[in-house]
Amino acid sequence: MNRRLEQYIRDHSTAEDPLLEDLFRQTHIRFVNPNMSTGHLQGKFLEMISLMINPQNILEIGTYTGYSAICLARGLRKGGRLFTIEINDELSDFAHSYFVKAGVDTVISQITGNAIDIIPTMNIKFDLVFIDGDKREYSEYFRLAKAKV
Repeated sequence: MNRRLEQYIRDHSTAEDPLLEDLFRQTHIRFVNPNMSTGHLQGKFLEMISLMINPQNILEIGTYTGYSAICLARGLRKGGRLFTIEINDELSDFAHSYFVKAGVDTVISQITGNAIDIIPTMNIKFDLVFIDGDKREYSEYFRLAKAKV
């Protein structure tokens, strides 16, 4: 991204939530490939979309350490749920600890496994889908998720 454009966006965006800042930092300290984490600008964008749509149900493919899930969950309507699928079971407890700290653990359902196997078994209609899993599988994720929207 152009540096001037990025600076403009940062100057005109809400500051990063201290909890998310800590999550981002801890992700970089503790995990391999921390660049897979959603950052401040993308997180604010996801939160804005979720707040605008005010979805009942969200599907997220690829939880990683939970940054994007927290951002998306903040826009859920009352009684809504976010279903987040992560193939790496070693990330579940870490992500859940931040869901608790963010106060969104009661609206997030964490599912561990391969999204390609899980999505067809879900009998839920989604108002919003965020695909951020294995990049090689995006076409298949899209095909499966489209049928659930």
